[in-house]
Order: sequence, then structure tokens, then C-alpha cells
Amino acid sequence: MVNNERDSAVSPSVDGHPEPQRTDQGSGVEPAVSSVKPVVGILVDSPSRPWHARAFYRGCHLFVSLIFALLFRLRIAGREHIPPGGMLVCCNHQSHLDPVLVGLACREPITYMARDTLFKGWFAKLITYLGAIPIQRDGLGFAGVKKTLERLKVGEKVLIFPEGTRTPDGKMQALKGGLAVIARRAKVPLLPMAIAGAFEAWPRKQKWPSPKTIQMHIGPPISLEVVQSLDDESLTALLETEIRKCWVAAQATRAHRVGSDPTS
Repeated sequence: MVNNERDSAVSPSVDGHPEPQRTDQGSGVEPAVSSVKPVVGILVDSPSRPWHARAFYRGCHLFVSLIFALLFRLRIAGREHIPPGGMLVCCNHQSHLDPVLVGLACREPITYMARDTLFKGWFAKLITYLGAIPIQRDGLGFAGVKKTLERLKVGEKVLIFPEGTRTPDGKMQALKGGLAVIARRAKVPLLPMAIAGAFEAWPRKQKWPSPKTIQMHIGPPISLEVVQSLDDESLTALLETEIRKCWVAAQATRAHRVGSDPTS
């Protein structure tokens, strides 16, 4: 569940492309302050994991949901957009809290990417139980791509941060390319979502997180038909547009909840 700013799972970004036209339904996002629900929800088991791993994940999910609801006033909008089955979950990257936040947003257990140096001792067993797969320090690598495709093909959701690194200033960065190839090979849709407030809670230069309000927004998935119909540049541009829509909605909802309180 750990993502390092030097561990980009995707290749260099592509700039200067025109914004593509969305061909599937639901290209917009819901109003910023509607459908805001508490973080605690019903978690659906994944049959691809052993029963003891599913039970452990469920217990952690419930416990951490309660903690984040209390400490960060975490709220999630758009959960109704999450379909069952395998897909790449694509989110902006604000802090070390992000993998946990995305896991709390999804009703099914998701697969996390963690650098291979973390797979040592008891911590390796912990993150493996939580669904982590090792990636090389300079990216996914062949083994990481293989495991990612395996998880997607058995119907699991795999988290990826298309920006590659945590934001240095709280703003969303341009997406890097590469995930389009994985999505097409696995024949899965892309699920855009965004986080607002995690940077305020735990910016890159801060040693420990602080209790700031965090809001998430989940957008409609980019269908498999659209994924397969667009080239890499167009698909990356479309995904960036959809994640930015989610980010704007999450920011607006968070601002509405926080009001003028500078401590939130």
C-alpha cells in the first residue's frame, strides 16, 4: 500500500495533444455537493483471494474506515460509479495516505503496488495479505506488469497513480503514458477518481499527517470500448480530463464542507 515518489509505474508523459471526445455515456460528473456519503460502507469479497486474506482485508477496511472518518472527516462521492470486476483504478496523487484512501473508496479489495524493497519480514506478509504486488524501483518491470495483468484478468481492481509522483504543491500534475497499454492487454476499463485535502493533511515535506478534512470523488468509468478505440495519447488525455473533473468536484465539495475554517 506504499507508493514512493520515485516509483513511477508508467512511462514519460505526452504533452500537446488535443482533448479527445468521449464516446460512452456519463462523461460528466455529479454536482459537487451531492451524493456525499460516509466512508464506511459494505465491502464486497473478492473470490480470487483466500478466505483468510479476505477476512483480514475486511477487518482492516472497517477499522481504518472508522479511523479516517474520525481523524480526516473523510467523505466519498460517486461510489455508485464503481462497477464490479477488474479495472485500473486511476487517481491523482497527493500524499502517502492515498493508497489507503483509494482502498476505502472501493467496495471490493483492490491490488496495491509497492516497491520490492518493502517486501521483507513481517511487513511483507502484511502488505501481501492486503493485496500488494512488488514493483521495481524504477517502475513496474516485467514481473510487475505480469502480476498486474494476472490480477486484472481474474477480476480484481488494480490501483495506479498516473501522475507517477506525489504532487509537490497540491495541484494535479500531467499524467504519464503507459497505462493504456496495460488496460488494452488486460481488456479492462479505467476508473477515474480524485482526492482533495490529502495534501493539506500530509504534504511531502511534513513528517507526520495532521487532521485535515479529506474529500474524494469517483467519476464514471471509461468503458472498455473507448479504451480499445483510442490510441495511447488520446486515451491518456481523456483519462486526465476525467480525473481533473473528479478533482474539481472533490475540491468544491471539500470547500463547501470546510467553509471558512482555516484549521480544516
